[in-house]
Amino acid sequence: MPRQSVPSYRLHKPSGQARTIIHGRHIYLGKYNSPESRKKYARLLAELSQPTSSADESGAATSLMLVSELLVKYLEYAEDYYTAEDKGNKEFPCMIAAVKPVNQLYGNTLASDFGPLKLKATRQHLIDQDLCRTEINKRIGRIKRVFKWAVSEELIPPSVYEGLRTVSGLRHGRSKARESKPVTPVSEDQVELTLPYVSPQVSAMIRLQLLTKSSTRPRDKRRFRAGSVFTRNAWGSNQREYGSSN
Repeated sequence: MPRQSVPSYRLHKPSGQARTIIHGRHIYLGKYNSPESRKKYARLLAELSQPTSSADESGAATSLMLVSELLVKYLEYAEDYYTAEDKGNKEFPCMIAAVKPVNQLYGNTLASDFGPLKLKATRQHLIDQDLCRTEINKRIGRIKRVFKWAVSEELIPPSVYEGLRTVSGLRHGRSKARESKPVTPVSEDQVELTLPYVSPQVSAMIRLQLLTKSSTRPRDKRRFRAGSVFTRNAWGSNQREYGSSN
């Protein structure tokens, strides 16, 4: 029976991280020659020394995947998924913004160790960055989506995502996150400035909206016809402005 070679502990010069290679897969262990990277390397060798199948060996390598590695894999997938047919899709840039603090805070952490407390710490980081509550909830939701995908690819145990699901979104008035500024209506002067740049139909709807002071819903204005408009004649009786013989 051929002797199984021991994966070597190596330096990845571009990143300054320690790495080893198992079945052609590069596994990053953290900062080169650091106690943490040595510990992960020793753990990997211990797992590989046990009599296991090739599938189990692959699983041992996966169990040492770092958060930074997982994020790289997901972004490669997301770039293709979100921009393959729509180059103007804004979701991919939003995903990058969402995972950036995760990489900054926990890039060298094992992906299988990223639990609810680390997600809450990431959320607190966003609060400290003065993001509004609704934007923070969106970004935390995107981070959860990353780990859900990782479970579907069998990169991490399902329990990791299930743990992250227990982190609820921030609720109005019950967190230190600021609220977004309310959206206020623009002035009539600003609305008037847009009229030369819209179609005659839209311009007419805007003018009608200004006349009625929002008493009519926009979708109802699209149903207006000339015969639907009434005026009052000199004798005080109602008659149609159009279509009347008198």
